[in-house]
Amino acid sequence: MLFPALALLAGVANFRNLGLSIFQGSQRVVRPVVSARASLLGGVSGKSDEYNNEGMEIVPAQEMTSEELFAALVAGPDKNSTGFEAAVASLRRGDAFDNMKDYKNALQVLGNRKLWRHAKGVLASMHYNKFFPDSGAYNSVLNGFKRSRRDGEAMRLLEEMKEYNISRTMNTYNLVMNTFARSRKTMPALQLLKDMSADGLTPDVNTYAAAIESCMPEGQWLQALQLFEDMIEKGITPTIRIFNGLIFSCGNAQEYGRAMQIFKQLHMMDLRPDDATYVAMIHACKKTQMWEVGQRFVDELQKPDKRPHPRAVSAIMSFYAESGDWNRALDTIDWMRSNRLPPTPKIFLEAILACERGGQGFEALKLLYESLDCGFEPTKQIYESCVAACEKSELWWQMVVLLEDMATRGFKVDKGRNRVAYKAAMIACYESGKWEDASKLFATMERMKIPLDAASYRMAIHAAKENQQMDMAESLEVQMEVHLSKKYTKAITAWGRLSKWEAAINVLERIHEDQLEPNQITLNSAVAACREEGKWESALQLLEDIHTASLQPDVASHTAVIQTMQSGNKLQLALDHLDRMKNEAVEPNEVTYHVLICACEAAKMWEQALRLFDEMRKSGLEPDKQIYNAAVLACEQGELWEAVLELYREMEEKGLTRSSATRSAAIRACELTNHQDWAAQLQQGQPLTMVV
Repeated sequence: MLFPALALLAGVANFRNLGLSIFQGSQRVVRPVVSARASLLGGVSGKSDEYNNEGMEIVPAQEMTSEELFAALVAGPDKNSTGFEAAVASLRRGDAFDNMKDYKNALQVLGNRKLWRHAKGVLASMHYNKFFPDSGAYNSVLNGFKRSRRDGEAMRLLEEMKEYNISRTMNTYNLVMNTFARSRKTMPALQLLKDMSADGLTPDVNTYAAAIESCMPEGQWLQALQLFEDMIEKGITPTIRIFNGLIFSCGNAQEYGRAMQIFKQLHMMDLRPDDATYVAMIHACKKTQMWEVGQRFVDELQKPDKRPHPRAVSAIMSFYAESGDWNRALDTIDWMRSNRLPPTPKIFLEAILACERGGQGFEALKLLYESLDCGFEPTKQIYESCVAACEKSELWWQMVVLLEDMATRGFKVDKGRNRVAYKAAMIACYESGKWEDASKLFATMERMKIPLDAASYRMAIHAAKENQQMDMAESLEVQMEVHLSKKYTKAITAWGRLSKWEAAINVLERIHEDQLEPNQITLNSAVAACREEGKWESALQLLEDIHTASLQPDVASHTAVIQTMQSGNKLQLALDHLDRMKNEAVEPNEVTYHVLICACEAAKMWEQALRLFDEMRKSGLEPDKQIYNAAVLACEQGELWEAVLELYREMEEKGLTRSSATRSAAIRACELTNHQDWAAQLQQGQPLTMVV
């Protein structure tokens, strides 16, 4: 076991052999920078850049009285980092005190300050320094774990106590149980109850109270009631804390009826509700939206003779935030002022959330500014709630200012909110004739890359003209045409790739609604969007729209129509459209021929395919591998075997990949032209140019 080994180390006289040497004259402690013992003891807090020749870190041993050491521990690392680190280093070295009582008090201070890592390290070093900790010392560290909700660390320390055969008292188990209660871990808490019985301890009322509080998460209310019945059977009288835990558990499970039943039962047992009881009932009412009943419990907390804890006030504000009762939320803030109860950041947040629910932007802003005056740093949630409240109240300028302030403070701002706020603020300025402000907002939207629509551009253009900035207005008109054309073309293309031709057509309609004229690129993209679904009628109509717009359809326009017809199984229409294309003095390109030749070959229209192939080569266009493969197969269909071999040789010479069907056609051509040796060698993978 680890404990005897540590005890043996503590009794060894030759410290130098352990890597530790003490120089009495210089008052300096030398220890390894990294050693197994340092790892075992949880590390050392002292910091230094000095090392000796053996790679040992040298930490000055600062002389401190007991009073100075305790003062440094109470101050903590925030106020006096150097003094605190020196105090912890002294505790770990073992030269801070000469008695166990002071060490236990030091652990208690560290635990109360939630400095559980330091407390854990000091506890480990006590074994080494011959101050063997008892259950009281361990309980002090467990107190730190409880306050910090470190349930895993608490269980490991409990297991260490078992391993070292250190007695586990009722206080020990209650500290661990309270850790589970704070971290809401139900199953480990129930297992701990069994471990207590195995240790010969009977759970007391505090144990059950913590166990019931661990059942507060949703769905654990039945387990909480079972624990309550168990303690009644054992003759343990429940306290108000027990009832509060039961009400919270039922409230989280939205069991309002059970919660109310328990509330009435505590009166029958002559127990007086405290603030936590009313908070639990308010929480149960909030979960089940029992607003009127919940208000009665709020009134109990706000009686003249009451001075509730800030947590209770926060629960009241949370109740109003959920219900959207912003009037009562603001009344509660006034009530706090009259009772000299300073609002906390959470109370401000809940009040702002209530204003957001009620659509009270001005009131939300007032609360935000008041919280800033109190010295509280605004959170992202507070900002977002204020922004939402301003949006509901249509306070667009205020919303813009909040969003800019959020960005300045480093918070990530929702792009959709930015767009809504800036556009609405710009409209408000435009409608009220504030041309300069409208222009500034548009410039900011451009800088922030907020998506701009035609309406925003037109307002900016009008504002520029009103400000006598004619050059700016002309520039914006050109920019609008270019920017929106790219935007709409990109949208149409994206819908086309997704085979959403109707959505692509809707974008075209949006262009007309924005009083803009689509350009040829945009219309071509719309025609191409009809291709996947074979909507050739729509494609033809769009082609007519190009003519109507006094535009000349180009090769991309006609090719897209041909592709759409081919996708719609209208190959003859596609061939006829090729003739129309030529009549309009538009020469087909590689894509046009590719579509038609491959389609004709697939439709067994081999003569048409070969005619187009010859036409393509005569026009100076270079066929690709797919066109060549289609041409070879077309020749096979027409039993033009010499042509098959000729095209196959061309493909080899040009390094074009031959399909398996093309290779088979070449082998068959060799066999039918009495070149059996060629066929055999082709079957072996030898090129035709090598065997001829």
